[in-house]
Amino acid sequence: MSYQSSALEDQKIFKKVGGDSEETRVIVGDIEKTIIVDVKEGILMKENTDRKKDIQEEINKTYKAWCDSQDENEQADFKCTTILNTEPVSGKSLLEPINTLTSKPALYWTREDVIPIVELLAGKIGVDGTGDNFEGANAFLTIGTALKKFLCDHSDLRGMLDPIYVVAGIDGQLIPQLRLNNYPSVGGPLPFMTSNVWVFTGNQRNANAHHFIGVLQIQVNGIRCFLFHTSFIAAYF
Repeated sequence: MSYQSSALEDQKIFKKVGGDSEETRVIVGDIEKTIIVDVKEGILMKENTDRKKDIQEEINKTYKAWCDSQDENEQADFKCTTILNTEPVSGKSLLEPINTLTSKPALYWTREDVIPIVELLAGKIGVDGTGDNFEGANAFLTIGTALKKFLCDHSDLRGMLDPIYVVAGIDGQLIPQLRLNNYPSVGGPLPFMTSNVWVFTGNQRNANAHHFIGVLQIQVNGIRCFLFHTSFIAAYF
């Protein structure tokens, strides 16, 4: 068996001879043609043409796919523009839309099934589960896993229910009267559920929550804060 090669300008020819066959590879630019001939019989056994993959083209394609995925994430976040309502939603008001959802397997939920409960929850700081609201709030929590999955598959609806909760002093540390009357300077007073829980919504909620934690830690030395980023509204009892 022997190998031969030759080149004319941009054309490269490679030949492999062995036994009763001869293989010829002709490369011109990014086009590669392979011809296999039966030497003894003098007949063409195989012929195919392949285009060599351009490495830079593959890199560009991969990079574009990554950029597109980043854009999708940013767009999903940008849709979180619900105006905050500092009033909680009552648990009992959720019973009717919850009954609609639980009447069928979650796999068969439609947007029309889910939109009523999303509209009730949109922008609210939480679900009130006290007193006669207990049944509705508890029912709301039982559909939590299925509802979160549905919302993750429908970013426009998730954008209406995507709050961030900041909890401070959960270790029992006393929080003194905080000087927060002018924070934030635009947008009115801070919404809160209790004296040490704050809620942030909108497309700047993550940045605002982190900034607020910084303000708290400046005013209260050593205070510990927890940040919960969730597509699910909290319920309190």
